Amino acid sequence: MEDVDLGKDRTQLIDFVYANQNGSATSLNNSNAIKNDSNLPLSEKVVKQPLQPQNQAPKPKKTPSKPSKRVSCATGSAIALFLLALAAIILAAFLGHHFTKQNYEMERLHGANQSMVACNYTRPHKRPHTPIVNEEDADENDAVKQPTKEELALPKGVQPVWYDVSLAPKAGGNGTTGLALVKLNIEEPTNKIVLNAKGIEFTKNLEKIQLSREVTKRAKKSTEDVLNNTTSGSASEGSGSLPEEEVVATTTTEAPASTFVDTGIKVTGIEFDEALEKVTLTLNEELKKGSEVVLKIPFVSKVANNNGLKEYKYRTPSGEEKSMFTTQPSYAYMRHVFPSFDQNTFAAPAGLTLMHEKGSVVVANTQVETKDDGDAKTSTLKKVLDPDFVIGDLVVNEVNTTSGVTIRVWTRPEVKQSAGRLLTYADQAIDALEHILQSRLESKVLDIVAVPNFQPGNRVSPAFIVLPEEDVLYNENSNDIVQKTKLARTISNKIAAQWFGGITNPEEFGTFWLNDALPKFLEVQALQKIVEVDTGDLWTYELEKVLEKDATATSQPLRVKNVFSAADIAEIDHEFIGKKGAAVLRMVEKSVGKDTFNKAIRSFVSSYRTAYPYDDGLWKSFEKALGGSLKGWNNEPLDVAKFVNTWVDQIGFPLVSIDKLDAENVELSQERFKNDHKTKEQFKFRNAKYWFNWEVPLFLKSSGNVGNVSWLHEAFRLPLNISDSIFLNTDSNGVYRVNYEEKRWNDIAQYLEKSHSKLSERTRARLISDVFALANSGALPFETALNVTSYLPSETGTVPWLIATRIFKKLTNRLEGAPVQDKLNNFIYEKIHKKFDELSAEDTNSNYLKSRLYKHLLSLMAIVKPEKSNEKLNELFVESFLAPCQFSGNFSSDCSEVPGELRDKVYCNGIEFGNDTVFETVQMLAEKEIDSTEKDRLQNSLACFRDPRALRRLILDNLNSTVSLTQLLRKMNSRPVGRQIATNWIIDNWSTVLKKRFSNDPETLNAIVDAGIVLENEREKSTLETFMEHHHKSTNAIENSLDQKIESATSDIYWRKQRVGELNHYLDGKFKGPAKDDEEGSSEETE
Repeated sequence: MEDVDLGKDRTQLIDFVYANQNGSATSLNNSNAIKNDSNLPLSEKVVKQPLQPQNQAPKPKKTPSKPSKRVSCATGSAIALFLLALAAIILAAFLGHHFTKQNYEMERLHGANQSMVACNYTRPHKRPHTPIVNEEDADENDAVKQPTKEELALPKGVQPVWYDVSLAPKAGGNGTTGLALVKLNIEEPTNKIVLNAKGIEFTKNLEKIQLSREVTKRAKKSTEDVLNNTTSGSASEGSGSLPEEEVVATTTTEAPASTFVDTGIKVTGIEFDEALEKVTLTLNEELKKGSEVVLKIPFVSKVANNNGLKEYKYRTPSGEEKSMFTTQPSYAYMRHVFPSFDQNTFAAPAGLTLMHEKGSVVVANTQVETKDDGDAKTSTLKKVLDPDFVIGDLVVNEVNTTSGVTIRVWTRPEVKQSAGRLLTYADQAIDALEHILQSRLESKVLDIVAVPNFQPGNRVSPAFIVLPEEDVLYNENSNDIVQKTKLARTISNKIAAQWFGGITNPEEFGTFWLNDALPKFLEVQALQKIVEVDTGDLWTYELEKVLEKDATATSQPLRVKNVFSAADIAEIDHEFIGKKGAAVLRMVEKSVGKDTFNKAIRSFVSSYRTAYPYDDGLWKSFEKALGGSLKGWNNEPLDVAKFVNTWVDQIGFPLVSIDKLDAENVELSQERFKNDHKTKEQFKFRNAKYWFNWEVPLFLKSSGNVGNVSWLHEAFRLPLNISDSIFLNTDSNGVYRVNYEEKRWNDIAQYLEKSHSKLSERTRARLISDVFALANSGALPFETALNVTSYLPSETGTVPWLIATRIFKKLTNRLEGAPVQDKLNNFIYEKIHKKFDELSAEDTNSNYLKSRLYKHLLSLMAIVKPEKSNEKLNELFVESFLAPCQFSGNFSSDCSEVPGELRDKVYCNGIEFGNDTVFETVQMLAEKEIDSTEKDRLQNSLACFRDPRALRRLILDNLNSTVSLTQLLRKMNSRPVGRQIATNWIIDNWSTVLKKRFSNDPETLNAIVDAGIVLENEREKSTLETFMEHHHKSTNAIENSLDQKIESATSDIYWRKQRVGELNHYLDGKFKGPAKDDEEGSSEETE
């Protein structure tokens, strides 16, 4: 059935079946149903027209003619001719079938047996464009042209000196009225002024755009007046530093005052280039070299759900809708807020004047002065590079660290009591990081603002941090150890980033991978001191996602060069770069030693962190700290820069193989590891700088005498007897996988059954991870991988179980609906039930990794033994949630008695098997909930409902919040019904909803695609490929994300074709498990 294209009928079938099951069809079938339900899928929008008969001349009238002589054929001859023709047809069909099959089998055999040769299994990298003619997609027929670096650059003849901008943000997406004064230094004569602008409207009355000269006078001003004007705003509102006026004596001082005189030069034209994000002002006279002018230009900028100034809406406990306004911490944000020279080489300080509601407060990364104007307030922000601010109804909690830093946490008044732990963890994070780095924060004040549904970015603002409220608030009654750890990690990462700056210029992006990696590395180091998590265990667990992504063709190197536009930046996965970069730094730490590593990092912070290129300073610190004491692979002093460059300048990671040469020797070699070889890398990454060769620290452990072996660069021979054991990458210190010979893998399986405790937990976890990755890629029989898990029922460690349960979950996802699924479920149940029962009776809420493991086991039990899991979850939902909350009128965070670590599962399960009344009850509780974490749980649980029309309505309701929308789509894709809805909704509503709303926001589109699209079979994969062909222009900026989805689907489809039979044989008992001591060798199965 998976290859049959049911089109719209499939969706209607789901609607019919599930709507009738929960009795919601009648209540949801009304005139207010989703308008987009009527949108046809792509497959139905192209209707084939029947062929029209050609115009034919009228047939002439028949005229009588003489009867002709008929030629007859004997019956036997006719039959013989018929049989001969039939035989010819059958023979032709047979020959065609024979040669086609032979060719197919040869290609299949070739593809199954090759290990490192890419084959063109998927679509070509560049697809032929298929034109579309419907009105919404008419622009898709335009050619896609990426601007060059030179086109994006501003003319250097005009340089900004300062900005003075007035803004009046308006709620409801009504835009921001503004007036910008920009002082310009003219370095080359010109009659044009070119600035950056994106999504900004300018006046059609060109007389309102003026050019003036600044005339400075000296005016006497009392400092007492300054204090009177600034006390109310500076003392109560946020700034990145303490008010300077508080330390000035009350004496009379001279203060400059400026007036502006018209130059007489007029603006005769204004031209906006949307693609280059520029606005050009044409003047009637040439500006002379060396002159200075002040440009005055009124404008209206959008308050949109993308870059620039963003509005975040929320509801108070009384149901009143309110808004917060924030600048977005992303590259090139100023051009979205006001016309500016928004490129690094034109950096100039900007002062802002903000008009806002009377009850609101302004918190900023600079000094703030606020005046009460009666019905409203006016706040003035002191000039600073890259001004950032938040406007909203905010209250403050504060604490002083032992080093004298004042931490101020700003929140909504109704959640102020949930900010206590954030304040405590921020204090502890600063103390921990100052101890690790042996360096103080530069600012003595740190403002932290919690904003509901805030979409974080990667630009760091000094002494100013804005975070999603749901990530950093903690309710002692409803939250669990997972939320506590998330809070500690989030604040530690952002505080660590204060030491290392942020991404400010895309031209230097290649050297700024460390801005993601260093805070991520230090985040985990600080976490150990805050919530007592074993960092080695945490690294081992979290490395899995990095290795899975980096083993794909659509991965990317850490050092990304030639990045110039917003679309280029949107393609960069900062989370992946941060995690892999941190893992590489940890590998460096394990290679050089902790003391040397810390010494180098401290030297970098104190001497080189402001140097350029940014990473060169770090490698100089390592060279100084090592002093030539450590030898590299060539037996010369280790060059840390060259060592690290092999890991950051090319995609992927190595597979280190140990192959037996003879009874006394083995060979160590390396090659790039990939999940499969069905998709080619992007052309720009295909020919890697080091030809997929790395400098690999081995972390070797052996029972034999192998000598002093530490590095692998080129293949080499190692003395090792057959009877000797050998393990590489012990304790999971390296960012690579290891493959042993199949017999040695079977020996390892035996060793784990008898003596697994002799290996560390992390080493055991790495063995389980590697053997399944190799089996999934086809490098090993699946029997070998499953044999390694034979010892699991006796495993007591947390990390090996975390890896194993993650692998089992992926297996169940891949085999959902397959005939072998029940056998696999029984196999997994036999492995996990003992550990599940053990953790069910234990309090896991005090240990982060154990809590994660319990959730993994709970998810697995819901799949392999749903009756056992669902009964318990439903009981908790009814008795511990609905009973105390449904009619109480209280917030769910106060009335729910479900343990915090189980709420996600319990709420989802209750919604999935509940009716309309249950859905409406949870929806009502979610709308009024004030605790952000609990609100997210309730909203996400709605995605588990089984009525497709309700799910579509949920998507539409959450379009204004990127965070909520992506969470909702990801949750939908974890459930059977939602999985069919999410992907289809994105494709069906691309032109009418998504493209129009997010056309200028590729980062948001990437997030939606990543969360919302899941492909399960060849038909769905083909649908997405066709969609990309038809929408080649609007999907160009997110092509890499879509390619990742297609590659993942290709891998899963190919895996099912190759592995299901092998798994079925194993689960039927046709394979006997690991070889015993008296057995020679092990069975090998070739595909």
